Amino acid sequence: MDGIKRKIEEPLVSIIVPIYNVERCLERCINSIKGQSYRNLEIVLVDDGSTDKSGQICDRVKQDDNRIQVVHKKNSGLGMARNTGLEHVAGKYVMFVDSDDYIDKNAVKKLVVCALEHDAEIVATRFIYEERQEKTTIKTGLYVGTEEIKELFVHMMGGRNGVSDQLNVSSCTKLYSTLLLREINAKFPSERKLIWEDFAFNCDVFANCHRVFVMDYAYYYYCYNNSSLTHKYNPDKFEKVMIMYEYMTNKLATLNMPQEAFIRINNMFIGNVRTCMKLEAFYAKVNGRVNAINNIGNMCMDKRLQKLVLDIPNEEMTKQQAVYNWLITKKWSIVLYILAVLQNKRKRNLIN
Repeated sequence: MDGIKRKIEEPLVSIIVPIYNVERCLERCINSIKGQSYRNLEIVLVDDGSTDKSGQICDRVKQDDNRIQVVHKKNSGLGMARNTGLEHVAGKYVMFVDSDDYIDKNAVKKLVVCALEHDAEIVATRFIYEERQEKTTIKTGLYVGTEEIKELFVHMMGGRNGVSDQLNVSSCTKLYSTLLLREINAKFPSERKLIWEDFAFNCDVFANCHRVFVMDYAYYYYCYNNSSLTHKYNPDKFEKVMIMYEYMTNKLATLNMPQEAFIRINNMFIGNVRTCMKLEAFYAKVNGRVNAINNIGNMCMDKRLQKLVLDIPNEEMTKQQAVYNWLITKKWSIVLYILAVLQNKRKRNLIN
C-alpha cells in the first residue's frame, strides 16, 4: 500500500540534460539532480556527440544510480538533443536542465507540489544569475483559459517602459506536463536555424495550454559561459537574430496577438541587436577593429533593422536606448562601436 500511495503522491518526473563537451562542470549539474529531495526521478542524459570526456562521465554516473539513462547520439545541437530526450521519457512531468548549470535541491519537489495542487500543465519560475535572482514584477498565481494565457504570452515577449514584467522564455525554468507536450507534438527547432529554440518551443506550448501557474520561486542557477551559443562570436548572429525576429512577428500575427505583444517583441529584439554590436566590440581584439566597425555598419544598413527601429515609439525607450536607435538610423557605426566598447567595460565584459 505504501508503494502505491507514494506513486500517487510523487509522480515520476523526467529530467532531460543535453550534453556537449562540458566535462569541467558536468558532474556539478548531475549531482544537483541526483541530490534532489524529490526522489522519484528519471534522469535522461543525452550525450550529443561530445569529443571530450563528457560521454564517459555519463556512463560512469549511470552505474551508481539506476534512475539514470544515457543516450549517445551524433552531434546535432541543443534543440535536437532535447527532442531526443523527449523520445525517452516516461514521467508525468518533464524538466530540462542544461549541463553547464545546476538546480536547487528542493526544486523538483516544490514544482511538483505546485503542479498537483493547481492541476497546472506548466509551472513557470525564475532563474538565478551571477548569484542574483531574476527580477520580474509579473503577477504570480494561476492563469486559466485562452484570455489569461494570452496575457501571459504577451509578457513572454519581453518587458516594456523599463519595467521588468517579463516571463522568461527559458525551458529550463519550467515544469511541463508530458501529456501536454505529446498531445501537441511539441518539438524544439534547431538553434542552427532559429537562434533561440526555447523561445519558439515555448510559444508553441503556451499557445496550446490551458492552465499555467507562475511561481515566485527561483531554483535554476544559470551559469555565465563565454563559450555558450549566446555569448560566443558568430559572424552570422545578427542575421540569425533578424530571422528569429521575422519568425516571431509572423507567429504573433498568426495567433492574432494584441499590439502590446508586438511592442514588447520590438523592444526585445532591438536589445538583441545591441548585444550583437557589443559582441563585435568585444571580439575586435581578435577580428580587428576595422572589421568590427564595418560589421556594425552592415547591421545598420539592414532594411529590417531600420524598420524595427522606426516602429518603436519614443515613449518606449530610455534615453540610452533612444541614442542607440538614433545612431542606427544615422548609420554611425564608429560611434556605435565606441558605445559598445564602453558598455562592455562597464559590465566587465558580461555580454547580455
